[in-house]
Amino acid sequence: MRKDYDIWGGVTATNKHIIEQHLKYRREVSKIADSTVVAEGLTFRKLARFVKSKSIDKLSDKDLQGYFSTVERKSVADLDASHIIPFYQRIYRLHKKERPPNMYWYEYRKQKDIDRDRNPNKKSEHFFEREEYDLLVQKSISPQNKALWEVLYLTGARDGEILGMTNKSVIPCENGYEIILPISKTKPRKVACSEIPGHLLYWIRNHPLKQREEFPLWISQSNRSFGKPIARSSAIVQRLSADLKRAKIKKPFTPHDFRRTRATIMFGEEFGDKHMAMHFGWKIRSVPMRREEYDLTDYEDLKKKIFAKSEKPTSNEALVAEIERANEISKEKDLKRVEEINKLREEISERKNEFSEFKKKAATIDDVAGAMSYIFHKLGIEIPDVEDERVLERIDKWVGFLRDYRGKHPEHSKVE
Repeated sequence: MRKDYDIWGGVTATNKHIIEQHLKYRREVSKIADSTVVAEGLTFRKLARFVKSKSIDKLSDKDLQGYFSTVERKSVADLDASHIIPFYQRIYRLHKKERPPNMYWYEYRKQKDIDRDRNPNKKSEHFFEREEYDLLVQKSISPQNKALWEVLYLTGARDGEILGMTNKSVIPCENGYEIILPISKTKPRKVACSEIPGHLLYWIRNHPLKQREEFPLWISQSNRSFGKPIARSSAIVQRLSADLKRAKIKKPFTPHDFRRTRATIMFGEEFGDKHMAMHFGWKIRSVPMRREEYDLTDYEDLKKKIFAKSEKPTSNEALVAEIERANEISKEKDLKRVEEINKLREEISERKNEFSEFKKKAATIDDVAGAMSYIFHKLGIEIPDVEDERVLERIDKWVGFLRDYRGKHPEHSKVE
């Protein structure tokens, strides 16, 4: 963007004041996210430029129909309408479910039209199949990464929301575990895990900073910054990329795809709009199926519903014990490999010493017969019958070797 660009260009002073007051109300009273405020500001500036000198708080249905006729893409028109309708609801002091008189005519796209317009392969490209998730966790060599993927998959939290987690963010409850997300795009919230987070519990028990009363869950383990909390989502992206490569998973997954996957699973299990908004930190109106009848159950009902639909029901202690056994087996295998490597190193060192000793003695022996006797002695065989042609051929070969060696090393031609 140019430095001299004026975002309010073409907007009258009256409309600028109305827009600024509305955005302030949305930010401070409605408590919507800053990113949504920015998007709404863009919509209202476009509308104000279209109507020119008319006041945007007094537009008729014909004025608004004229504006929407200039919007080519229906998806953009739906987004603009989702910004404009709440504005006139506030102007006319209407309930959220009531449509303003100047926007009664507008119809959102039907769900079947949205589904038809979507790329049929888009969902599969960004959806973790259960087998892919299990393979990712299995191939990861870091207990911390295993816990990371587990939290993102089971909760559907944004990757930026879990950065502020500590050991006290994981709370046991009657039917499972819930996690506190202190950092959120909308507001801090609790989410219930759809399964017992065994890898997360194992990581907390074996955390390098577990001596502290409270410690950050996600830390750097590099030598230069060991123990420092992970502060950026880019670090999670890098870890996921490495583990996907290690697991040989070809799909271009990102951390946000864990969230898409959990949302898809819960939509398929017919959770209501309210429950979906509560779980994912959405505004109810942003839920794709928001025009259905709202669900009036509360958070405790939501937890029970999630725990009842657990994909892998098991007890806490059994799952943790299974993970600990798997880690012990892995440690035993590593120790066995180290022992085998050390044994091979000792054998190689012993053979090197024997050869060095032989080379020294063979090079300083004038008597070829004596040298051959030494060779046969080291090999543990008796002095051969010289009438055996095969043995004579081997002796001639060794004599040639000794003569060549003495020619190259005259300093060893005499007995020391």
